[in-house]
Amino acid sequence: MNYKAVIDKYNNELTHYTKEVVPGFENYLKKSRKPYQKILRALYDFYMLLGYIVDEKFPDNKEQNQDNTPLMMIYSKSCLSLFGIYSCLNNGLVSEAPDILRNLFETYVNLKAILEKDTKNRIKLYHDFKYVIRWNQYQANLKLLEDGIIEHEDFEKSMPQELIKKTKKEYDEIKNRYNSQRPYHWAWLIYRDELKSRKMQNPSLKFICEKFSILDDYVKIYSTLSTTAHINSNIEYLVTIGDSITPTPSFSKNINLTSLLAITYCSKIARGIIDYLNIDDKDEVILFIKNFVVAVQERHLYSYKDFI
Repeated sequence: MNYKAVIDKYNNELTHYTKEVVPGFENYLKKSRKPYQKILRALYDFYMLLGYIVDEKFPDNKEQNQDNTPLMMIYSKSCLSLFGIYSCLNNGLVSEAPDILRNLFETYVNLKAILEKDTKNRIKLYHDFKYVIRWNQYQANLKLLEDGIIEHEDFEKSMPQELIKKTKKEYDEIKNRYNSQRPYHWAWLIYRDELKSRKMQNPSLKFICEKFSILDDYVKIYSTLSTTAHINSNIEYLVTIGDSITPTPSFSKNINLTSLLAITYCSKIARGIIDYLNIDDKDEVILFIKNFVVAVQERHLYSYKDFI
């Protein structure tokens, strides 16, 4: 069979398959989503609330102190993570949302470290770590080149000489504030002495959680999310309908848990940043956010501990 015949064959078969499957698929999603519409609506409404705060309450970007730009970025990225979780859960991608939720939890933990004290310097540490990441990427590409895994032409396309010079200059200016042997974490300087005494190279997420007495969150929530965020035999129930393994989305009570956790951690991130930036009507906005979260918990008559 020639090339054109193969393409035409499968285009025709796919068109026929789509016409048959799509109407039933959309009805399946609508019907399966129905028991979770209230919590999904709360997730969507909370995303809109956080967007409203950015557009109506945050200082204009041109007037905003550039030192606080990383916090603005953290806030916005957290909002996008929240919407990403909503998009997954709204379409029955229960096994995909925890990966985004884990990132949201990590953001919450890192923000606690930033806002604890000496915040201006910690913001800069967090922000400037991007230069370390770029340097590490350059080193990784260089190793691939040296090992013959990539061609010199491909290396030069991804890392032109001007970019290498710029990356080295940026890295040299800030490298003394990060672990010289293993520059893999933005907060190394903050915990350097304690890390040394504990014979640790860099602070782990668990280490920072211990510092803020939220190890319970790490153990009971972060570890639980890991079982669904990675591909292993534990996810079988998430991709099985009846006796069949299928890519068809599925809906379960995990939607409740994931939604509530997303709202909870995103609210903590938002409140911390709003408080630090001291926006207009700060106290009122924070009160409204708190009330929203409590209302969601009371309306659905559960907290995250009910699922642990």
